[in-house]
Amino acid sequence: MTEKFDAMVCTVGENPLPVYLGIAQLTKPDATIVLLHSEGTEGEAKRIANCLGSRRKILMGARDGCLIKNPWDFESVFATITFARNELLKDFSSPAINITGGTNIMTGIGMTIWIGQDNYNVIYLEEKENQFRIGNGRSVPLIEDFSLDILRDLHGVVEAKSSPKLPKNSDVAARNLYQLFQLEKLFDIYRAEQKDIYDDFRNPKFSPLYKWIKDEGGNAIWEAVRSQIPVWSDQPVLPHTWKDFVKDPTTNELHETGKRIHFASGFWMEHLVYMALKQAAPDALVIINQEFTIQDQLFEVDILAIVNNRFYNISVTTQSYHKIVKGKAFEAMHRARQIGGGLARSAVVSTIHNLGAEKCQTSVDPSKNPRHRILPAPPMKRLGRHPDFTFHPIEINDWNKNLVIQFQKFFDDQG
Repeated sequence: MTEKFDAMVCTVGENPLPVYLGIAQLTKPDATIVLLHSEGTEGEAKRIANCLGSRRKILMGARDGCLIKNPWDFESVFATITFARNELLKDFSSPAINITGGTNIMTGIGMTIWIGQDNYNVIYLEEKENQFRIGNGRSVPLIEDFSLDILRDLHGVVEAKSSPKLPKNSDVAARNLYQLFQLEKLFDIYRAEQKDIYDDFRNPKFSPLYKWIKDEGGNAIWEAVRSQIPVWSDQPVLPHTWKDFVKDPTTNELHETGKRIHFASGFWMEHLVYMALKQAAPDALVIINQEFTIQDQLFEVDILAIVNNRFYNISVTTQSYHKIVKGKAFEAMHRARQIGGGLARSAVVSTIHNLGAEKCQTSVDPSKNPRHRILPAPPMKRLGRHPDFTFHPIEINDWNKNLVIQFQKFFDDQG
């Protein structure tokens, strides 16, 4: 481990996490930190300063001479970085510079100025290898821990209050719904959106779901589900609006009926994936179904995890059509970067077959050790859009074991 620096200049770009990690791991608790930023990245600089706390002396903004008016202008960047270096040299003999962030011009000029003074304390975080490169070939593994709260605060993401969405006895119910999903007759039922299920009950004469419950309600599988997720009565009394049907109007939170519908229409698979991920990384932080807001826009993450100092966003879908899965993958990538920055990873778990997964993977991230993966869980059932592909149902324990192995390999590949 290299010695910790008394002072560090940092070029700040749109990804604040590497800058924060360099300061947190490689500087003393009372070090002087200079955050060089443009008007466009002032918010990132402020969030870095807030996450570092008050012990370090932070210089930033126009008042401290840290504002670069044009981060693409050589003269402006050179003058600002030179001024910062000269000011630090008044009090420190060998300040460091972290050039991981900022524009290429900021990075190049910062490195040139430091090396021109025979100071090789030039720091760059190599994300793929998970280590800092310092000066003449020195390297330091990234060991600084970070929490979900740090990630959110650095990237301006606000955790929204989420009401519990699991019905009673959800572990057993998820396993039973897995069995139901493999039955061809339930293909359309459990592909239905939540509102379609509601409409089915409002129009029982035309409802395949309602008819199936009446005709097949005595079979052993459904009886197992019935005991875990109480079903609706043959003649349910329904509210007039979908919102009131699933939520308590006084609290705006899902009540038990809403939880059952939400669970039966797809959340059961998220729950199974969550349990597999917990098994694959038992020491990791794993959270299911969390809502966030960024720039006043609300979005939901199916499953998130921090494994070996990496942030992972896991998207789950019961869909198998490759275009839908690919769309999910790009969304998962975007959300992962919003919450975790450039170090983040993502994966999609679906019912897609291996050939479809390979096709999606090539479009999304075809590298040797991709940061963003399409995990081809073993097919649960015959794929409706591909009638020429027929698969035997796979037992839940085998499906879980395969998914655990795939998660473990994905985590290992990321280092």
